Amino acid sequence: MEYLLLAVLVGAACGTPSRQNQTTASDGAFPRTVKAGDVEINIPRKPERIVSLSPSNDEILCALVDEKRIAGLSKFSQDPATSYVTEVARRINVFVDRNAEQIVSLRPDLVLAARYTKVDLKALLAETRTPLVVTTDFRNFADVEANLRLIGQAVGEEGRAESVIGEMRRKLAEARSRLRPGSAGLRMLYLASGNFSAGSGTSIHEILAAAGFKNAAAEAGVKGHVKLAPEQITEINPDVILIASGYERDRGFRQGLENDSQLSAIRAIKEKRIVEVQARGVLTVSHHVADAVESLIDAVNQLQLKRGGE
Repeated sequence: MEYLLLAVLVGAACGTPSRQNQTTASDGAFPRTVKAGDVEINIPRKPERIVSLSPSNDEILCALVDEKRIAGLSKFSQDPATSYVTEVARRINVFVDRNAEQIVSLRPDLVLAARYTKVDLKALLAETRTPLVVTTDFRNFADVEANLRLIGQAVGEEGRAESVIGEMRRKLAEARSRLRPGSAGLRMLYLASGNFSAGSGTSIHEILAAAGFKNAAAEAGVKGHVKLAPEQITEINPDVILIASGYERDRGFRQGLENDSQLSAIRAIKEKRIVEVQARGVLTVSHHVADAVESLIDAVNQLQLKRGGE
């Protein structure tokens, strides 16, 4: 029965992507047109100087192309707490921030950005006729697959993209076997600095579900990323609290939760069930979601758990 449920879970997670992330390419050669939603991007030749501006695109790009084809990665790629591609990033050793002139100075023939990238590149890239591919959806594993295919088509590595997707699915299917008996179904609440949480319709919700846990925020009706009041956290009363570490904002957050008198009645606080994983294992929206699921399960397996009235 467990294997049947897991198959249903993985199948649903890897289902049809949203319309915004559907992509097509003319054929296997260049020049080609890549279509993401209603946006068509003309790519005149196979890119050899690619710049990525976001952590998820860093991770996807490094999985798809030889590092010699990468002209720069986001500044987050060099930190092992926030990135899965630090070794490649250190060899490339070119990191870009929110500076359009710096990006153009690298003479890229393809730029990969995410919807949330706060840099206005369009005008400068239009002047240099540099293709810009923007990934826009990151809510579930189907979006991850769609972004892999989109970037795979843009860089001319469709076959490699399919291989990475296949490996991601395999790892997700195997991850649940790592979960210690009795831990499946735990009600877990993700909290970030400022008591922000993640409900349904988020990649964190997908990671929790794939790991075999219930998203306590989603059960309480939370949708998207929302700041919770202490009273709401107390009412949710999760079995386990999940937090991330690695960013400056995360420093001291665990201690703050443990010492917060308003949260002292929460089961997860009283029984010292705060699970801490590196930020990359919570916030990734690349194929490394499979690694994130494994990391989360390993962290929970280290807890001394009591269920119900035990």
